Amino acid sequence: MYKLSYYNFLIQDPNGQFFLLYNSLYNGLYEIGKEQFETLQQFEKKGTISTEDMSKLSASFKTLLYKTHIVIDSNYDELSIVQRREKIIRQNLNSNKSVFLTIVPTNSCNLDCVYCFEGEKRHKGIICRFRRYPPSHFGDTRSLFSCMTIQTG
Repeated sequence: MYKLSYYNFLIQDPNGQFFLLYNSLYNGLYEIGKEQFETLQQFEKKGTISTEDMSKLSASFKTLLYKTHIVIDSNYDELSIVQRREKIIRQNLNSNKSVFLTIVPTNSCNLDCVYCFEGEKRHKGIICRFRRYPPSHFGDTRSLFSCMTIQTG
């Protein structure tokens, strides 16, 4: 028996022209056909996938589902992978290694960075300042944001 990964997302554009399958645990994004999309929706409703169900799929689609962890063994514990990753991240944050902050803004970002690709679309008057501190300065990483200020001009 098999199951769909808990971390799968089925995405359909509003016009029904294309269908996407995203697995957030392994960060995989795939464009699939309408029939494949509908098959996966049926699997979601059932909760489990039998070997017989899998045998009805094309070989290439089955390979995609297995290799990308979209379909997994029903006994596979995905939560343990998430917990293991979290443990590694926490260990790195609690060590004296560098601390990284990733900001992923939308295209309507107004931080007004000089290298921004938005050009004239950028909003004026916003300044973003970052002060540099050694990792030991932060101690508890929750104080990381205290060193960042965003001011309107």
